[in-house]
Amino acid sequence: MNTYIILKDIMFYALVILFIIIMYRLLIKRLSKGRHRQELFCILYPLDINPSSGEIPFYFTTERPKHIEFSIENQEGKLVELANGPFDTGGHIIRFDSTTLPNGLYFYCLKTGNQETKKKFRITNS
Repeated sequence: MNTYIILKDIMFYALVILFIIIMYRLLIKRLSKGRHRQELFCILYPLDINPSSGEIPFYFTTERPKHIEFSIENQEGKLVELANGPFDTGGHIIRFDSTTLPNGLYFYCLKTGNQETKKKFRITNS
């Protein structure tokens, strides 16, 4: 009789643990609904040196080939287009000579069909 009670307790705890695991998985599935799939978007990295001067390397990655527009905007929204075209999968560096612009606050912008990302940086040339 004692063995029967122990087996009954083990079965009860196993069912409770199984129920908790199932509920946890359902909760994770529910919370992940509506989240963006990272492979559909580009990642625009911050500058290594900010404020920047001279030639500035802008770095971004894409997990799928995409048509990308890359530009620099000043605070009034006037822009200098650096790239506009298809980019392959992987990491890309776009270099820009900042001596063509006056010192000040700017934004570097990456646009695709489903994304627009802007990051702030400052130009301080001598």
